[in-house]
Amino acid sequence: MVEVYLHKRCRNVTCKSLLPVDDCDCKICLGNKGFCSSCMCPICLNFDCASNTCSWIGCDVCSHWCHAVCGIQKKLIKPGPSLKGPSGTSEMQFHCIGCGHASEMFGFVKDVFMCCAKDWGVETLLKELDCVRRIFMGSEDRKGKELHFKTDDLLLKLQTKIVSPSDACNYIVQFFN
Repeated sequence: MVEVYLHKRCRNVTCKSLLPVDDCDCKICLGNKGFCSSCMCPICLNFDCASNTCSWIGCDVCSHWCHAVCGIQKKLIKPGPSLKGPSGTSEMQFHCIGCGHASEMFGFVKDVFMCCAKDWGVETLLKELDCVRRIFMGSEDRKGKELHFKTDDLLLKLQTKIVSPSDACNYIVQFFN
């Protein structure tokens, strides 16, 4: 308890990481006493220990995490120059406010769906599809636009019961393959 009071340990009882996590010296960890990059969103400063979701986004470099909703609101999730594609192309990226690194979003979302979607119930599937739809809403690249269209279409079909959750899950997994 003393460590929490002295800001040496995360006050989130499900996390309890030593602070700063991995001796991080970014402006967020240094500027916010008690900030835990493992479980706190640097924008809203709320705890989240979510896993297997597209709503909690991590930086590829410094492992700071951010709510997708917060990242969208603060325009940290936006099109940027492609990190792997041809020069002059763009892709949706999460721009970390901790280290400034841009992490591409398509691969992150693909990994989450390929790994976890088969285990989600209908409510979780709807929530995840809506999150991905919102992430890729402003996409300028072909893959991102197609993903936005596919998630929008699947949401409508699920809500009107035109497709079953298992079929919707299969469609999105096929899209990623």
